[in-house]
Amino acid sequence: MEKLAKTASTIPKRTSNKSQPDFDYSIRKQKFRENCFRRVREDRTRLLWKLRISDCQSSDQKEIINCAFQDIVSDELKKIEDSSRNLSGNKTLTEDCDDILWEYEEGLKGVYEGDSEEILLEMQQIFYKDLLSETNVNGT
Repeated sequence: MEKLAKTASTIPKRTSNKSQPDFDYSIRKQKFRENCFRRVREDRTRLLWKLRISDCQSSDQKEIINCAFQDIVSDELKKIEDSSRNLSGNKTLTEDCDDILWEYEEGLKGVYEGDSEEILLEMQQIFYKDLLSETNVNGT
């Protein structure tokens, strides 16, 4: 018992990323948003071809687009999670990470849920704005 107590006292406690002086939520949030928006612009052509090839109804196309945007957000969140794991040295993986992100009853809490919804809406605006400008250029 005494040996176990000594071992436990010698293990350094892990500090929270948020308590570190260089952690700035607004900077990380902005970088996350920029990465998501960049990915929308990069993947737009692939997504458009996917929509053109499929003979989907309008509602199905919206579902395909929403799924693509959710995949981008999930992927970017996973990248952040992986990089913070690498920095902290904790290599344990969370199972079903992507599924949990979109199960709002148990998934993202508070601010993160609202931020992700806001980012998804902005990603849609970017996608459709770029699509509209491309259509106007090709149409004239």
